[in-house]
Amino acid sequence: MNMQDADTERSKEVFHTLPLGKKIRYIIEYYKIILILIAAGIGILIYVIVQIRNPDPESLLSVVLAEAATPPDSEENVFSRFLEESGYDTEEETITVEVMDDSYYTSQLLVMRLMNGEIDLLAGEEATMEKFAEGEGLIELDEVLPEELLEEYEDRLYYAVNANTGEEHVYAILLPEDSALVEDGYYAGEIYVAIAYSAEHPEMAGDMIEYLLEADAQ
Repeated sequence: MNMQDADTERSKEVFHTLPLGKKIRYIIEYYKIILILIAAGIGILIYVIVQIRNPDPESLLSVVLAEAATPPDSEENVFSRFLEESGYDTEEETITVEVMDDSYYTSQLLVMRLMNGEIDLLAGEEATMEKFAEGEGLIELDEVLPEELLEEYEDRLYYAVNANTGEEHVYAILLPEDSALVEDGYYAGEIYVAIAYSAEHPEMAGDMIEYLLEADAQ
C-alpha cells in the first residue's frame, strides 16, 4: 500500500469515529463546491420545468407611460380590458406596461429604449412628443391609422415636420381629460399617445390607440 492509500484509509477511520454533527460539517466542507454545483443544477432544472409547465405570457405590446404614476391596482386596467374584449387569452398573452417618471435619468433611458426598439406605444406630455417627433423617434400616424379615424379626431392631432422630407405629419393624438388612462390612475389630465418609430408591433399599437379613443368616446 502506498502513502496516498494509507492516508486515505486513515481519513476513513477518523471519519467513522466522528460524531454525526461533525460528520455532516466534514462532508459539507469537503464537498462544498460539488454540493453548490448540484444545488445550482437542481435549481435550474426546477426553473426549466416550471417554465415548461407554466410559461410566462407572451407580450403582444410594450407600452411606456412617461411622466405617469403607478395606480394602486394595476392588474385591472384599460390594457387588460383591451385584450379581453379583443378575444385574447390573458393567461397566455399580455401587454407589458411600464411607468416612467420625469427624471433626467429616466428621460435618457427612454431615449435608449426607443432607439433599441423596446417600445411600441408611448404616452406622455406634449413636450415628450415634441422631443421624439423632432428626433424621428415616432411613427407618422397618418401612415398607420385609418384616415377616417384621423378625420374624426382632427382637433386632437399633434403635427410636426419631418426633418428629412420637410413634410408635416401626424405623430401623436391627444386623449381627453377623462380618458381611460386617467380613470385608471396613470395620469391626472390630458395626455398624448404615439407609436415608436422602431416599434416591433406597430399594428397592435395602432389598435390600442383606436381602443383608447373609442373607450373615451363612450
